[in-house]
Amino acid sequence: MVLRKVFDAQEWLACMCSHVPNREEQMVRYYGWYSNVARGKRQKFAEDNAIPYIIESDKSPAAYRKSGARLIQKIHEVDPLICPK
Repeated sequence: MVLRKVFDAQEWLACMCSHVPNREEQMVRYYGWYSNVARGKRQKFAEDNAIPYIIESDKSPAAYRKSGARLIQKIHEVDPLICPK
């Protein structure tokens, strides 16, 4: 079921202007981990001290260079690991 509201022109402009920040003002909206809903759920279950972290990869830096070189070779049809001179 789709709910729709019909606005007259002035009402629509008033609603839209509420989303525009004032001059030299920044509007911050939080999504995901930092949203109010997520923070509330973590506080409810006493998990607010949990810190998101990046999982360390098991690949070596050399493996990443080779996979990156493979992608460059695929796109540009030139092997970046071979010196042209």
